[in-house]
Formats: sequence, structure tokens, C-alpha cells
Amino acid sequence: MNKINFNDFVTQMNPRGGISEIHKGLNHAVNILYNRNRVVSSSQVKKYIILVSDGLPSTPSMISTVSGYGIETLAVAVGEDVSHHFLSVVTGGSAKLFPYNNDRLWHYMMDALIDQSCNICQRSEEGDVVFAVDTSNGWQNLDLATKVPTIINKILSGLKLGPMNKQIALLTFASSSYLRFDFNKYNNETERQNLQRQLSSFVKTTDTNTNITALINSAEALLFDSVKGARVSAKKFLVVFSNYQNDVTNEENKLIETLKENVDIFVVGLDQSDEQFQVMLDIASTSFHIGIDGDMSVNSIDTYISSLLEQTNTVHCELR
Repeated sequence: MNKINFNDFVTQMNPRGGISEIHKGLNHAVNILYNRNRVVSSSQVKKYIILVSDGLPSTPSMISTVSGYGIETLAVAVGEDVSHHFLSVVTGGSAKLFPYNNDRLWHYMMDALIDQSCNICQRSEEGDVVFAVDTSNGWQNLDLATKVPTIINKILSGLKLGPMNKQIALLTFASSSYLRFDFNKYNNETERQNLQRQLSSFVKTTDTNTNITALINSAEALLFDSVKGARVSAKKFLVVFSNYQNDVTNEENKLIETLKENVDIFVVGLDQSDEQFQVMLDIASTSFHIGIDGDMSVNSIDTYISSLLEQTNTVHCELR
């Protein structure tokens, strides 16, 4: 099948409905590639499987029956609800999970497939990360004191701080947004303990509403303000922690969509209702960027954190 025919085939695919038997599709793909003995210049060609899925199998126990025969499997997360957990099981780790809305997979494949004499790949760990914590009174008593800080510090433990690495800033918000500290405050490893103390607990306010407009405007101003320590060369991230009780208005949605053009927006919540999950979808860059700390393994917060951390490092490739 040539490129034109393949593009036509992909654009004409339609959902068939029914159950999702991911293991059958993967095993079929493995068998095709394993049995195809293609040699170029006396060398076996590299073989890859790229799975496009939400990772929600109808029979989770069957995922373990997939036999890869050493064939590398990558996954692009699509769908309204995404399981980082099961996609990580399929690929062997979060490093091989990709959102659909950026070119990370393209650069990964260029790095893997193109000879270094023809390819220039640059790796970067520069990232400006804003943690934004909702302090309105929709939380349970232990949420802001224990659960949210625990998740934040799990993320923080996977980030290396420094001028060529990650820089952290903190916003809290309810009816208004407040800058707790900017990127200049704790910008190297010697400040890690002080930073952890700043993120160890949050105080709930009496506000009943959360002002998304104030949050987005504050985050955007902070992420692109060099006086407050933002770097032009750094990738931009906003990580939101909230109970997501207030719907996103049309005006707020416009602000969010504009911010998404230059910022990866991750959202984290505790056990959510369908209504709250819809608010998370409205704010997050994609469903891949949604994490829920609940009791279901399908939404494992630890696997989500691993996926988030992978997104903060970049590989950019250009052909010579």
C-alpha cells in the first residue's frame, strides 16, 4: 500500500461499535510483523506497532496475553477517557505513550529510524511548570491538607530543578487568583527542601466558586513574563488541581483554547462525577492530560504522573 492509498484508507475508517478487544488487534499486528522477514542491505528492518486507542479493554486480563516478540509498541492516546495504566502495560512504560495533539511521536520516530548522519536530534529538559491549586471550599477536609500535596510532591520528585531543567511557580485560586511564588524563588536543586515545604499543605477558603478566568489570565501572564523567571526557550506547563464544581463558560473556553496553543494543560482531581469529569475535559489539553486519584486501576494516578513527567522532556529532530 502506498502513501496515498494509506491516507485514503485512514480517512475512511469509521467506528464499528462493539467491545474493545485490544489484545486481539495487537496479537494480529505482532503476527504480521513477526512473520514478515524483510531485509534491507543484509539487515533486518526495524519493526514498530503504533496503537491508537483509549486503552480501555473490554477484558483487561487479556492484555497480559499479548506477545510482542521484541517488537516495539507505541501508543497514541485518543478518546474521551484514557487509561494511562493499560496503555503503559501494552507499551512497557509511559515513555512510549503520546497524546494525539502534538508532534512528540513524529520526533520519537525520526530519532529511532533516521541515521544520525542524516538527522539532528536535540534533547531538552527545559520546562516552566505552574502548579495551580483550587482552594475553594468544595474540597473534603483532608484533600488540601494531604491528598493534593502528596500528588504534587510525587510530580516534583520526578523533576530536576535548574536553569537548564525545570522551574516551578505556584498559583492558588478560588474567587480570585493569587501568585504564591514565581519561577525566580526556587530555581535550583539547593532549594528543593524549601520548595517541598511550600507545597506541603494548602488552606481552604470560604469561597464557593472558582474563577477560571482569573486562573487562566494569571497563568498566561506568569508563563510568559521574563521578570518572573519564565524562559523563552522553555516548554510551558500548567498543572491544575481542583474539585471542578463550576462549569466552564463560553468566554472561559475561549481563553483556555488560546492558552492551549502554547501551553500543555494537565488537570488532576480526586474521584469525579460525570459532570466534574466534563469540566476536566473542557480545561485539559486532551483526555491524555487528565489524571484522577481514585480507586480504579484504570485511572492509576502513579501511571498518570509518569506520563506527565515524560511530557516535560522533549526531543526535537530535523533532517540534515
